[in-house]
Amino acid sequence: MQAAGLTKPGSGEPSSTLLTSDGPVTGSILEDGEVFGRDKEREQLVSWLIGSTPEAEGEDRSAAADDTIPVAAILGLGGIGKTTLARVLCHDHEVKEAFDLIMWVCPAGNYSKLDLAKQILQSAELPDDTNSFDRLQRRLKEAVSSRRFLLILDNVWNKDENENSYRDMWADVLAPLRFGRAGSKIVVTTRKRIVADLLNASKFVWLNGLEFADVWLLFKKFAFDNNDVDRHPELKEIGEQIAVKLKGLPLAAKVVGGMLKRKPSLTEWKRILKMEIYDNVSSTLELCYQNLQEHIQPCFAICSIFPKNWRFNRDKLIKIWMALGFIQFRPDDTKNQLEEDVGKEYFNQLVAQSFFHERKEGRRTYYYIHDLMHDLADNVSRIDCARVESVEFEKKDIRIPEICFVFFPTLAGALHLRMFKYCLASVY
Repeated sequence: MQAAGLTKPGSGEPSSTLLTSDGPVTGSILEDGEVFGRDKEREQLVSWLIGSTPEAEGEDRSAAADDTIPVAAILGLGGIGKTTLARVLCHDHEVKEAFDLIMWVCPAGNYSKLDLAKQILQSAELPDDTNSFDRLQRRLKEAVSSRRFLLILDNVWNKDENENSYRDMWADVLAPLRFGRAGSKIVVTTRKRIVADLLNASKFVWLNGLEFADVWLLFKKFAFDNNDVDRHPELKEIGEQIAVKLKGLPLAAKVVGGMLKRKPSLTEWKRILKMEIYDNVSSTLELCYQNLQEHIQPCFAICSIFPKNWRFNRDKLIKIWMALGFIQFRPDDTKNQLEEDVGKEYFNQLVAQSFFHERKEGRRTYYYIHDLMHDLADNVSRIDCARVESVEFEKKDIRIPEICFVFFPTLAGALHLRMFKYCLASVY
């Protein structure tokens, strides 16, 4: 769907497109310098990562079939902080000293063996300019030979109902890694214990909610920004009660804090405190969506058309909003203000309230949606739009697999089925 800036998974298109798969949606760089809590879990994993191995240091691994790399799994609910903990490990001084190579992979979209092999090579900063799985594997073997590596597999899902085929797929992808130096390790983050089991994890670290002191620090960072919280004693008291109800979920603390920052009213904070929406994180996030300005809500909801674990470009997303008529000029907007500038204001509000997350890679900046936020977008837009994946469409010998998008008139009356057909035909 090049007309909307979409690339096929594994196509290697540059990330100036709206959606791209030439790299992970998450990365090893910490979003900011502050991390709240998780000291115990971090120390536990660092000790495991740098611990001694039975093999002599410097001895190359054997290529024996039963030679496996130790795997640790970080498990927990969505939004609990699994990715953040993995990033902290990558930046730990002792960990960086212990490994010659640190690789980060977040399986994107409906991934295959080929996609995974390419992503691992990209993370090792090696060329992935071939669709030969065998050649990719040989390159990976050369990359890790005689090197002690750490591979992070972030946000892994069991996409295949057949457990044996899923296990075999990962075994094939990771086979070259056994030629790495003794002491090499793999860390996987996932919500599902079955994923950890199928990857033969031998160590399990379960994340529970943050302690109150930590979730309060995180909440007030987003709710009060850099303002001195003690200057607002009444809001502080209510904020502490709200933080208790968040049950230690970091994502909820960010989103609810960001929402309340835009509503510095004692009455509004009391109203939010009294609401019975804290039983699960989905209800909490939906409250934050309902408290978005009405004209911004569809700008977030339309993002349900993107597959999970995909990254997007700000300016091209804004162009989609413009095409759908989502950008509205206010009476107080200056006559010289461009539609794109209003769209950027919408976008910045969604970033500020943690509906979108920013990532930087060198000179490039892209954005992604947390998978819980993606679930929210799916839910609030389920009547208005749909995503159809893995569709094969043949016409005049042109095959168009992968991902197609359908917009229904209730969300965007100007976008009709024939435009959808045009976009579909523009993939190749």
